[in-house]
Amino acid sequence: MLTPTRKSPCPLANAAVGATEMRTCWGLVILMLAAPCRSETLAYDEAEVLAYAKAIDVAELDQTLPSRPLAEWLHRGPSHIEKLQWRISSCDLKPDYPEPPAGYPLCVDFVYQVGDVAGWGIVNVGTTRRGIVKPPRFERALVSTRSSDGMRTVSTEKLSDLPRVISKLLSETK
Repeated sequence: MLTPTRKSPCPLANAAVGATEMRTCWGLVILMLAAPCRSETLAYDEAEVLAYAKAIDVAELDQTLPSRPLAEWLHRGPSHIEKLQWRISSCDLKPDYPEPPAGYPLCVDFVYQVGDVAGWGIVNVGTTRRGIVKPPRFERALVSTRSSDGMRTVSTEKLSDLPRVISKLLSETK
């Protein structure tokens, strides 16, 4: 019986394979298979999507509003939002269905605070596979504050209602 004079560099080719070598080899296989999948599903640049959302004309999201970038309207418009943060989100969805060919919805959340009132809003900007897909769509906003009964929460599906709801809850906290 002939014995091999040199071992193959891949542990899988050898008859006696240690547990550590096997885990390392399988780890490399999984990484090689997972890398193409990851790049295929993310068709957007996070910084680009956030910049796009901040610059969306509010008139595109709500035709009753005068033209103005969303970030500016939130800060300097009728809401006078003091603290504002932006982040990519899954549109507040937890899908229990396979990803569609266009991808899952892609949204940007803005989280804000005005005095004792805080909340968030969601703007749909595209899909996970296609990135930004116009036109954007305002999904909803939630406004909340503490009250004697716990938390008082109001939601709205119209961006133009946001300043009114914030003002109403602010007046109730005084």
